[in-house]
Order: sequence, then C-alpha cells, then structure tokens
Amino acid sequence: MKNIIAAKTDRLVIGAKTNDAGGRSRFETVELRGTWRLDQYNQIYFAVRGKNQKISGLKGTWKINDNQQVAYTYGPANTIVFEGHWQIDKANQLSYIFGADDKNRFDFRAQVESPNLYPQSKAIKYRLGIGARDKKYKIISLYGDWKFGRNLGVSFVMDCGQGRFQELSFGAEVRLDKQNQISFSLLNKRNQPLGLTLTFTHSFLKKLDAQAFLRLKSKAKELGIEAGVRIPF
Repeated sequence: MKNIIAAKTDRLVIGAKTNDAGGRSRFETVELRGTWRLDQYNQIYFAVRGKNQKISGLKGTWKINDNQQVAYTYGPANTIVFEGHWQIDKANQLSYIFGADDKNRFDFRAQVESPNLYPQSKAIKYRLGIGARDKKYKIISLYGDWKFGRNLGVSFVMDCGQGRFQELSFGAEVRLDKQNQISFSLLNKRNQPLGLTLTFTHSFLKKLDAQAFLRLKSKAKELGIEAGVRIPF
C-alpha cells in the first residue's frame, strides 16, 4: 500500500515498502508531478503528468472545511487544502475550481438535495454518491446569503473565512403568484435551468431589498400576476 509523504496541488511524494534481491525490506520514496482529479465515483485521485497514470491505493478522504474549501486528509494528521472557488453551471453538477486556471477542477456528480430554496436557510445542498461498492453518500452544504444584482438577477454570497467572500451569480425565470410568493428559477450563463428554485414571500423580499421588490411588483402589473419574467445572467 502506498502512503502519501507530502502533497501539493501539483505534486505528490509517495512512499512504499519494497524488498531487495536478498528479501530485505526497505522504504522508498518518489516525487511525482501531476494533477488531482475526480473519478466517476466522486473520489479524489492523483494523475501523473504526461503518463496518463492514476496513482491508486492511496488512503485518504476529502471534505469541505470551515472555509468552504475542498480539503483532502491523508495519514494521521496531514491535510492538503485546495484553494479555489465554487461554480454552479450545470444541473446535477457542482464544480470546484482551483489552481492557476479552470483546468484544475473537481466536477462533482451531484443531485440537488433541496431543489426548493428559501433565503432564511442560507444554504445550497447537494447529495453526492461516494464509492463504487459501498453506495455511500455525502452531503455538501454551501453556506451564504442571497442578494440582488444587476437587472434583478440573484447572487449567493459565501463567507470563505479570513475576510474572503465568493459570489455565485445567477440569471432567473421569475414568477409571481397569488399566494404572496415570488419564485426565482435559477439559470446559468447560457440561460439553462439549474434545477434550483429560490422562493421569497413578498414581505421577506421587501425587507431584504425594498427597491427590488417594487421593481418586480411593477413588472408583475405590466405582465399579469402569474406571468413569468426572464432576468438575464
């Protein structure tokens, strides 16, 4: 079994016991350069650069830490933190981008745990299947606050710790009904649905952003109370 001795976002030092010609056991280490990837079962692995080789057999687990970053733990107390940002750009997919460009990324295959969102809960949750045999599940929860941007689009602002914030912006299909509720069906940059619906009551929306509330109310009068309003990204 290979053991991780040290790890960074672009390299990995592993060690393993081997036997020489005389049958004597010794411990060898090797440094590999490459990229951390995600397999079809949402498990993190390391791919060696230029060899299309996957380093398997590594004992490690990943989680989302308190700063809403992906952290991979190996050994008794060693952790590599992938510093990056989240992206919600496709239905049934949650992406985490790290490193110098968007080629370094984890595209988690995920299902929305709570497709109907309410601003009071301050969370977006996804359910991920982990592993091929055990059929385990992991819930990823992103925490933040909802706000309005340009053209009445909505944003989810996440506190990533140490004075850092990330803003996820969305377009929306907005629908106003007769039950004093306003629903935002969230869209990506290509105006494709993301399977997420954010629902406000009139009173909560007015409290959150009175100006946005008045603008939506005006559009509702123009188009009819149950008419849909498309807001670009």
